[in-house]
Formats: sequence, structure tokens, C-alpha cells
Amino acid sequence: MLPLEIYLITYNRKDYLQRTLTQILAAHSPVKSFPITVLDNASMDGSSELIQEFVAKHPNLTHIRHEKNIGGNANICKALGLARQKYVWVLADDDTYDWSAWSEVEQAIEKETDFILVSKTFSVPRPLTDFEVLNEMSFLPGAIFKTEYITDEVLQVAYNNISNSFPHLALACYLFNEHKTYQVTSQNIVHQGWDLKTNSQVHMTRGIKRFVHYRFKTPSLFTCLINSFQLLDDRKLRYQCCGHIFTGHSFFWAMIYFFVENRFSVYNCSDIFWGISLWQKIIFMLAFGFYLVGILPLKILLGSRFDRFIHALRTAKRRREGKI
Repeated sequence: MLPLEIYLITYNRKDYLQRTLTQILAAHSPVKSFPITVLDNASMDGSSELIQEFVAKHPNLTHIRHEKNIGGNANICKALGLARQKYVWVLADDDTYDWSAWSEVEQAIEKETDFILVSKTFSVPRPLTDFEVLNEMSFLPGAIFKTEYITDEVLQVAYNNISNSFPHLALACYLFNEHKTYQVTSQNIVHQGWDLKTNSQVHMTRGIKRFVHYRFKTPSLFTCLINSFQLLDDRKLRYQCCGHIFTGHSFFWAMIYFFVENRFSVYNCSDIFWGISLWQKIIFMLAFGFYLVGILPLKILLGSRFDRFIHALRTAKRRREGKI
């Protein structure tokens, strides 16, 4: 058996969780016999009882239920800190799996590759560049890591990066800073799910009703990515990552999307502006001008209908991509 363990983080998504556990524990699943631990963030929707049903049937499955909801990002850090096998794979509870390319993971682990990218949204007829790989690694289950690199320092930085919503990017940036080896599977093994009710900007505050951190009142995943990429030592690579935060779109349209989504608080704008290159700063200002002249008047004129229109476009796009 491969020296691999799996951690599955979950909170109040019983139906998605059931689908995920069914997939990874199915008879044809190549990971069904690996040590699998479910980190349950004090779910209250019957998820805990569901996990116990699976535990009764699968002796390699462990259920750890936190006494309190520590937040999804802290749960990621918890998984990284608990990892003991040579390799660790941290999964979410709402994705789907295709095991066709699993043999490539086995070969990569046998070669002691430092990490394996098992999911990508950026399809090009060539190997991915480093900045493309790093952007893909923002998707939590998208990479399998060698556990030895989760050092005390890396884990502490991961905890510090909880406020940027991508604690695992601390590990990803460290691996690139240290010039570690990686392999990208020819096909996606995990396909990103899309829970329209919770898997959006509001995922940062799931389970929080009143006392919300001031940075999460107008959360922006773009801001969180740019802040996370400041952990990269290589300035050129850092700016390349920041310039491709909106996969398949230019930095200009990424900033247009940022403004349309009403995420331009003082904190978000400041973080983006000071985290990007001079040329990207110029593009940022041009995008802001285009938004003020070409889009904001429409938002004012149409009101909530504009937001519903943008949401419908985004949902249709996700459906075309097969993500919902």
C-alpha cells in the first residue's frame, strides 16, 4: 500500500459528504483502503451520524468531531498538522472523482516526487508553467503533498494565512521557494464541486451569524490569493501568479470581476494594489475607470436585477464547465 493518508474536512453538508464518502470508499476506488480521517467541524445537520454509519462499515475510517466549529480554514491546518504518513491528501466534502489517472499518482509517489497536482482547470496543449501550477494549488484537494515539508514554520505560516482563506498555499509557496519537484497528472482525478448555497465568497464565514471578522465582511478570493502569493521569494513568479488569479482571463478582466462583485473595500483594494507589479497597478486603475464609466451606471439603473443577471451568467458558466 502507498504511504498515503487522507483527511476529509466537512461542515454541515450531509448530502455532499455522503456522495464523497461513497466515491472514495467504493469497491473500485484505489484509495478505499488507505487511512482516511474525517475532520467534522461540529456539524449539526446529521453529518456526524452519517460519518458514524460509514465508520461502522470501514475500519480504516476515523471520525474526529471538533467540540466547536473552528472554521473551514483552521480545519485545513488541523489536517496538515495531524498528517503522519509520508504523503497526505486533504479533501473537501463536495467534489467528484475520476480514478482513471491514479496509476500516475502511484508512480509519482514511488519516485518520491515532492507533490503531485491532481486537478487543473487550465487546459493547454503544453506542460503547465510554475505560476499556473501555483494558481491551481489554491484548490485544496488539487495536490498531494509530501508530509516532511509540513514543518513547524510552514504550519505556523499556514495558521497565519487562515485570514487569507488559503492556508495550504503556505505549503505550496514553501515548496516553490525550495525548488521542489512536482508532477501533474494527465487527467483530473478530482473535479471541483460547486455548492451554490455555500461554496462562494460566503464560505469564509460559514457557521458565523453575528460576530464576523472585519476582513470577512467584504471578502474577496482575489485579494486572498494575492496576499497568499506574497509568501513567494521569487518576485517574477509572485507577479505572474497575481496576474493569473482569474483562470483563463486577463488581469484586467479579473479586476473588472472584482469590482462587479462589490469586493472593493479599502482593505481589499489596498492589499491588491500593494501586492502587484507596477504594470498591474496601471491595469488595476484602468479597470477601475472602466467600471466607473461603463458598469456602475448599469448597476445603479438596474439595481438587484443586475446582481441576479451576473449570478445567472456565473451559474450558467459553471454548468457548461460541468462544475455543478
